[in-house]
Amino acid sequence: MKTDNRPGQLPDRRVPSYENQSVLILNQNSAPCAANKCGGLLGLLQRSLPIGWVQEGKENLRLDDLPFIPDLILLRVSVARAAHKLINSCKRIWSCAAILALFCLGSDEPIDILPSDFDAVDDFVSCPFREAELTLRIKRLLQGGYQVCFLRLVIKSTPEPL
Repeated sequence: MKTDNRPGQLPDRRVPSYENQSVLILNQNSAPCAANKCGGLLGLLQRSLPIGWVQEGKENLRLDDLPFIPDLILLRVSVARAAHKLINSCKRIWSCAAILALFCLGSDEPIDILPSDFDAVDDFVSCPFREAELTLRIKRLLQGGYQVCFLRLVIKSTPEPL
């Protein structure tokens, strides 16, 4: 697609650019993926989207280890452990980052996802997932990043009713 950038013309914004955005993949679930999908999240993102920064880490990642502030956090959460604590920690540290939870159920894990886990994230998907669907959800969250930040700031500044 050719763009017209003559003086007085606005650049074509129909095709979003992800080059200035960043994604942090946090893996809370130490169990291997039963569908063999979750081990390749980093490669999937690098293949699918021209994102500026993509880094994978464990839940105990130190802030000093991260060379960027994430626009999106992809959390592979464990349903056997409390995911809520990690989600809240991410929201506190990176308040403007959108959070996409990936619920990866092992073959013999009980399904005990709490409704509050769904409410605490911006979007979620369960494994096994279709790569195209996951990529579409990531694109949507990256495109709406400023909205996520604005809504969280409004919610924080809204006084509690008496």
